[in-house]
Amino acid sequence: MTLHDFVAFIYKQLGMPVPKVSEEAKYEFIVDEHWEVSVYAKQKQFVLQAKIGKPLSPSDEEQNCTLLREMLDFNLKTMRVMDEILCMDGEMQQLYCRKLLNPSDLNERNGWSFVEDFLVNLEIIEDHFFSNTPKDEGPMHPSFLS
Repeated sequence: MTLHDFVAFIYKQLGMPVPKVSEEAKYEFIVDEHWEVSVYAKQKQFVLQAKIGKPLSPSDEEQNCTLLREMLDFNLKTMRVMDEILCMDGEMQQLYCRKLLNPSDLNERNGWSFVEDFLVNLEIIEDHFFSNTPKDEGPMHPSFLS
């Protein structure tokens, strides 16, 4: 499956118009004030990526260290059931959740389950670490996934 085929599949599942081929080859399919989820190709893999939480504040160094330590511990404990990668853009101090997908493993029968698993795991991470994020609003509310 090509990146654009996968993106078209995601957009159709979400009931959104399929975008034209992006020159940047990065497609954002959920964007609002709380969520930003995108998909792009990198080194022969597709990457589902989402911002999690708000950018870390340099003035809250101790709080940031505690949060990062807890996230690392959580990631290590859940690696058996969740294959998402938690990472941080050092320049922006923004945390991200990423899922790497092998294009040859994707087809129309299983493609949505990879995306849905990512979105559910994203909600779990958000609920666990950023509980002040509204859970009953926006496209990531569980009813959106039904």
